[in-house]
Amino acid sequence: MTRETLYALWLLTAGGLGRPSTYRLICRMTAEDAFLANPTELKTILPYAEAAPFGRKDLTQALRIQEICEEKSIQAVSYHEPDYPAQLREIYQPPVVLFYRGKLPQNDIPSLGIVGTRRCSQSAARMTAEFSCKLAQTGFQIISGMAEGIDTYAHKGSLFRHFASFAVLGCGVDVIYPKQNRILYDLLCQEGGVLSEFLPGTQPAPEQFPMRNRIISGLSDGVLVMECPLQSGSMITARTALEQDRTVFAIPNSPADRKNTGTNFLIKQGAILCTEPADILEEYLPRYRDKLTPTALTGPAIKTRLNNEETDLMARIPSLQILKAEDLCRLCGRGYDTLLPILRGLEVAGCIKSFPGALFIKL
Repeated sequence: MTRETLYALWLLTAGGLGRPSTYRLICRMTAEDAFLANPTELKTILPYAEAAPFGRKDLTQALRIQEICEEKSIQAVSYHEPDYPAQLREIYQPPVVLFYRGKLPQNDIPSLGIVGTRRCSQSAARMTAEFSCKLAQTGFQIISGMAEGIDTYAHKGSLFRHFASFAVLGCGVDVIYPKQNRILYDLLCQEGGVLSEFLPGTQPAPEQFPMRNRIISGLSDGVLVMECPLQSGSMITARTALEQDRTVFAIPNSPADRKNTGTNFLIKQGAILCTEPADILEEYLPRYRDKLTPTALTGPAIKTRLNNEETDLMARIPSLQILKAEDLCRLCGRGYDTLLPILRGLEVAGCIKSFPGALFIKL
């Protein structure tokens, strides 16, 4: 952790500032400069009531957070550091400090946020995974929130091709939420990253998720809304995306589905109607021509012919789940030694993907 990030932690924990004032200050000077500034200087930026108690120069809490990060292998980057995601500097009230495990999204590669309802339909789940997989193949970094439903399938789709996927959490980066996504969390740390603006150990709370939504859209060049109710976190993400001058895409939904009317509303309000990954690629190809690979959308997804053993195993493996080797052995009644050659054949065919730790996923 750098000196600047340590002082940024001091700003968050010991400065006695409200959130708006913290952002106002960090946009005017570095955290270290704020620490060294005298009260007279600070009063030109901050309200008197906040500038007066701000003179306390106690790094105790910041040092303790630094120790926790080192103990838990958590990295942190602050607003004025070169590694801080450039797109986040453009948004209203950007995070002063971003905690993460794994890595950060790359600044020079296009990113797409994919969001939607936690209680999604099977067809929306499948479509989300396929969109994510194909767009990751073309060169997009996939950003989502690791929540149940659409978020989970967005991450799984990009992970299927071993492409980077990034989750922004509404809790501390060391808190796995929901708990059933523990394996997904580990894979994200290996293949991409898990990020949060909340201090390590912060438990999920309803008011924190709208705050994290602005980071999902802020890290993204555009946001794709798959399926959602009119009143939902996904609609908040779409709104923050528009406020941040990001493009919003929406999948049209059946008028008969009165529960998930959010995407149709967005389309009426001017979101780009999206029915295939090419609709998104078309929007960004002029800007990222040297970063995107359009031919990846038309390449073969899987081998067209499988042998009998491969076909039988494919029929037994549930789609869109991350399974351990012992789960697969139990499903098909085989030992791992006899199962492994079949799994290798299916991976070559593009039907499944394996990950370290004998984990497998099928789209």
